[in-house]
Amino acid sequence: MKRSPLAEPVPLRQPAEPFAPADRWVLAGAVVTVAALLLPHDLSLWWPGLTTVVAVRARWRWLLLVALALVGSTMAARADDGLSPVAAGHLDAVVTLVSDPEWFGPALRADVSHDGARLEAWFRGQAARTVAGRLAGEQIRIEGAVRPRDAAKAWLEVRHIRGSVSVTVADRVGPGSLPSRLANGLRRTIASGLGSFDRDRAALVTGLIYGDDRGQDPVTADRFRAAGLTHLLAVSGSNVLFVLALAAPVVAVWPRPARLVGLMVVLAFFALVTRYEPSVLRATTMAGLALIGHHSGRSVSSPRLLALAFIGLVLIDPLLIRNVGFQLSVAASVGILALAGPIVARIPGPRWFAEAGGVTVAAQVGVLPIQLAVFGGLPLASLPANIAAVPVAGPVMVWGLTAGLVAGVVGGGMADLIHLPTGLAVDWLLGVAEVVGGLSTAQLRWWHVPVVATVSAAVVVWPRALVVGGLVTCVVVIGIGNSTPPVHEVGSGVTVHRDGGVVLVVDPGGIGSTGRLLEELRNAGVGDADLLVLRRGGRSALEALSVLRDSREVRLVVAPRGSGASQSWLIDEPVELVVGGLEVEIVPGPDGSLDVEVRRIGPDG
Repeated sequence: MKRSPLAEPVPLRQPAEPFAPADRWVLAGAVVTVAALLLPHDLSLWWPGLTTVVAVRARWRWLLLVALALVGSTMAARADDGLSPVAAGHLDAVVTLVSDPEWFGPALRADVSHDGARLEAWFRGQAARTVAGRLAGEQIRIEGAVRPRDAAKAWLEVRHIRGSVSVTVADRVGPGSLPSRLANGLRRTIASGLGSFDRDRAALVTGLIYGDDRGQDPVTADRFRAAGLTHLLAVSGSNVLFVLALAAPVVAVWPRPARLVGLMVVLAFFALVTRYEPSVLRATTMAGLALIGHHSGRSVSSPRLLALAFIGLVLIDPLLIRNVGFQLSVAASVGILALAGPIVARIPGPRWFAEAGGVTVAAQVGVLPIQLAVFGGLPLASLPANIAAVPVAGPVMVWGLTAGLVAGVVGGGMADLIHLPTGLAVDWLLGVAEVVGGLSTAQLRWWHVPVVATVSAAVVVWPRALVVGGLVTCVVVIGIGNSTPPVHEVGSGVTVHRDGGVVLVVDPGGIGSTGRLLEELRNAGVGDADLLVLRRGGRSALEALSVLRDSREVRLVVAPRGSGASQSWLIDEPVELVVGGLEVEIVPGPDGSLDVEVRRIGPDG
């Protein structure tokens, strides 16, 4: 089996069998662990401990699986118990930032830890300005009202959130522990060298280097999602490989045990710098296990590394199994390990093209079930976009973590000179996301799976049919199953009307975020619009209008007079418009909002 650099962190001796008996038992252990986590039951850890002792002494591998099941079920139950909501009340205390503060409209959000409980903190006004420049690991004093976690917000459980706090007063206390100070110093140094970059391009660079894309513009973020390139901003195996390659010459002269300890410390520090993102945890754990095997003189196969890393991580934090990022990282690794080699062997053309295409296809096949279940589809544009972007994204990470540090130290014009290659690479990535992501809104859906399966089976039988089969799949996906209804409500804030033209009716009060708005429009296959009616004004309305204009062509905007919408037709009396086969009647209401009625022209209108 061919190994991908994304899945194998260091060179190892290849075992005689890709799936030796020990590998099969470890893979079985991963399956047993998943089943146990889905059936939580709190037991004394004496039982799995005793079972493990008996299994080791008797050399009964099946009994080790029983012990694994007992541990998994117990840890899952205790993780659920640890999510009990906090009591409502008032908090005035020193807390530690667990995440980097991030803006959501006029408010700043960050996860904080206090007295063993993790809270979602919301800062506004002066408190937000005080905390805006802080980073995870630093300490602040806050005052505010605490509320228990909303039971309807299940996604907060993955972050171990037990409640929320609306902060009214915030003061900086200290920089946190020494490891946190070092990690934050590294991040700030790299970021300071990007002074000549605008916020959006700087966020793309820091996202590629250490996964921090907080400053990314919503339109750029949506273009990356449309092109299937968001994984580039999630640090994974290739980043870990490069960090180890940098550290290896430094520790090469150390004694053998010290080399292992030094490299493990490097891995732990890199995980801290990247905020222990799920993909980072998976990659660094695999790398650590591989280093241990390498220094002990044992050959460890990539499937076993992945299974062991998975088992260890979900037993330490059972909530990881509910994290979509962790699921995608593991699924992509499984796809690469299982399919990359055969696919690369069947792709004609230069070796670099075959490897880039093969690894991309294998990873996409691996994540397909999760993409379909969670996001509803997989962008068809992701394959060409990844082939064009991945070879450039890697050098940006390499250059940013080495020369980028120098640029941050020297600053000024020298930093700008150092980052000239970075700027060219970023412009290329942005161009790929905009062009390739905009070619088609078509996505692979559940009903396309039989087509994909049939084409895949044909390729296995006749390898030369790979290119033809891929083209057939694209035609089918674009032409079938991606049709759009004439009237479609996107989320809770936008209604789309189509009939020879496209009319968008936007109610800003129902829009959660601009990023969510763009994602919903893309999933609905909505591109350019002939008419956009903004029903009311306000800050959220103007933000929505801005991102819609930046992301697509909007030929005419109608908004209420006094809404503040620039370059729009502001009305205070009824108007009627014809857009394609649609008749649009817009009537100002007594509260200053617009009432909109859209009718189809013709006998069915």
